[in-house]
Amino acid sequence: MNGTFVIIYVFVVFSVFVFIWFKHSWLIHVSLNNHMKTYHNNTWQKMKDDTGWYRPTWATLYFSKAVYDFIWRSEESFGDTSIPVLRKRIKKVIWELPLFFIATTLLTIMLIMILE
Repeated sequence: MNGTFVIIYVFVVFSVFVFIWFKHSWLIHVSLNNHMKTYHNNTWQKMKDDTGWYRPTWATLYFSKAVYDFIWRSEESFGDTSIPVLRKRIKKVIWELPLFFIATTLLTIMLIMILE
């Protein structure tokens, strides 16, 4: 029984992690990218082609430093109400990841204590 439970638990935890990561990637690479390409293509292409960043492996999610700065450090909206909404959704999802790790760690510790 415990072995099956552990396999199911690991599968669920991994699935939730993949879902959160996919959701974040979707918001950046599909939602924000499509919106910016449709309405602000010249500015967006300049941001995506920015070469001023030594990319860590996780940074490819953001296209470039300029896109990362646009999401996290800029309040520029181009007069478009959709951009602040997309930024807020991206920031919300990225905060879900540390909360997920904390919850998973606490739940795992609790389960280990219960199952022993």
